Amino acid sequence: MGIFKGNWREIMDEAEQAKQQMLVDREKGEAMFSVLIQRVNSDGMVYFKRAEAYEALDELELALEDYRHAYAFFPMLRWKRIAKEGLYRVENQREGSARWFHNWVSLRSTL
Repeated sequence: MGIFKGNWREIMDEAEQAKQQMLVDREKGEAMFSVLIQRVNSDGMVYFKRAEAYEALDELELALEDYRHAYAFFPMLRWKRIAKEGLYRVENQREGSARWFHNWVSLRSTL
């Protein structure tokens, strides 16, 4: 069956477990993702789930990097689109944060 057809559900489940662990204990979750990436380093779902975790932790640069990897590794257009949506969402969050900070600095300088 091959890795794509035979193990995709198992990989997805493990990546989701690592994501949930990362939201509770970042160090343990990152270790779980490291093991997964060593085992299946070209599976987009692993990077996608880690991107979701980084996004939830407000680690936007790390989330962007992983959404880019997920997009590159996903073979199916549907999942590529979902990864691209994550990229756009995080880019907008990052730009919004930068804009807010710039406005805050500008305001403080006028006081």
